[in-house]
Amino acid sequence: MVIMFVPFQLFGVICAILGVLAIICFWVLSFFRYPKRTLPEASPESVFSSADGKVVVIEKIKTDRFPEGEAIQISVFMSIYSVHLNYVPITGTITSVEHRNGLHLMAIKPKASLENEQSETVILTEQGKQIIVRQIAGAAARRVITFLEPDQKVKAGDELGFIRFGSRVDHIIPVSSIIKVKTGEKVTGCKSILAELK
Repeated sequence: MVIMFVPFQLFGVICAILGVLAIICFWVLSFFRYPKRTLPEASPESVFSSADGKVVVIEKIKTDRFPEGEAIQISVFMSIYSVHLNYVPITGTITSVEHRNGLHLMAIKPKASLENEQSETVILTEQGKQIIVRQIAGAAARRVITFLEPDQKVKAGDELGFIRFGSRVDHIIPVSSIIKVKTGEKVTGCKSILAELK
C-alpha cells in the first residue's frame, strides 16, 4: 500500500505544479496581448484614450508647459488584467520623448504622476496644439517602454508604447478642451474619446 501511495502522491504534486504553470502562462499571454483595433470615425480634434482602464483623475493642473499656465489632466488606471499596449491619442508630430527614473508607488495614487518612473511623450497636433502623454510605472510595473522618437509623424491609434503590469497613463491637454468622460468610467484605448480640443 505504501509503495503504491507514494507514486500517486508524486503524480498529484506534478499535476498541481503543471496546473499552476498553465495558469501563469495563460496570464502572461493574456497580459502581453496586442489586439488589433480600428479607430472609429471622429473629429481631428478628438483625443482618444491611450490606454484600456478606468478614468481615475480629471482635474485642472498648474503647469508652465502650456501658454495658459494650466491644463487638464485625465488619468487612466490600468489594472493587471488590462491590455497594456498604449496608443497615440491624436494625429501629429512627436516633439519630445523623455524617460525619468523614479519610485514605484501604486499607480492609482495622485503622487504617482510626480514621483514614479515615467516616460513623457509630447505631441504637436496638426492644428498646432500640444498634448502630453505620460506612461507611469506602478508598484508592479517596473518597466515603461516608448516606441516613438522626436520628429516622428504619428496618427491617432498608432502604437505608442507598453507598460509592464498595473500602471497608468496621464493625458495632459489644453484647458479649453471639452471633456467627454467622467471619473470612474471605463475606457478602451484607441476607441474611447476622452476630450475634444477647442
